[in-house]
Amino acid sequence: MPHIHDIVHALFQPAQVNGPWLLDILVRDSLFTLKEAAVGFSIGAIVGFAIAVALSQSRFLERGFIPYVVASQTVPLLAIAPMVVVGLGTKGVKDWVAVAILAAYLTFFPVTING
Repeated sequence: MPHIHDIVHALFQPAQVNGPWLLDILVRDSLFTLKEAAVGFSIGAIVGFAIAVALSQSRFLERGFIPYVVASQTVPLLAIAPMVVVGLGTKGVKDWVAVAILAAYLTFFPVTING
């Protein structure tokens, strides 16, 4: 591993010849990831809360849907992610929206169960 001063120094150097600083690239990409996560969390929280309210008001819906809600979380994300990204990509959906949907998928379960 390089020393910390070498790492900090590299942040203020171009990532490529005559390119932007590495720090600029990292900040831009971090903000992009933050956007994906925030949108996904918001969608997942809203959908999860709506499902939680519906399930709390109807015993019939709860008995019918809880097994599917729980089963949805047993499928590994690595199995779902390529299908979601490719499937939505063929429909013209931007990649970041597909990633946000995956983040929503991860968020709705805890909200639904704890709601």
